[in-house]
Amino acid sequence: MAHCLKLRSREVIVRAKFNLGSLMGKNTHSEAITMTANDIETDKELQQVLWACYEYWQRESVPPGQRLICYSWALGPYRERFGRDFHQSGLSRLARLGFLKTGDPSRGGHRRYYRLVAPDQVRHLLAMWKVA
Repeated sequence: MAHCLKLRSREVIVRAKFNLGSLMGKNTHSEAITMTANDIETDKELQQVLWACYEYWQRESVPPGQRLICYSWALGPYRERFGRDFHQSGLSRLARLGFLKTGDPSRGGHRRYYRLVAPDQVRHLLAMWKVA
């Protein structure tokens, strides 16, 4: 269950309720997640990073609940579209804003994995910002 709320003229908050257990293959409780879009609405580069995350996520062939994103994987679509690199701290910023959620830490290595929160709402916001 997810929905967008339009608050004031320049602030958008997306609230989504998910059963995180089913997303992560574990038996856990449902959790409400809030994404605050007003902090990203004027940051074109962060919008582009979110687009790259969504684009990579969308290309994955595994079921949506199992899809992960990391910096090096999102960098490919970003380079293809925008012709340059982005700093990996952009993913941390998106996680702090609620667009990404820390993914499976058991995979090991030096990569930090993320899950895309509420992909349909992300797609809607990217279209609204004319990034998609």
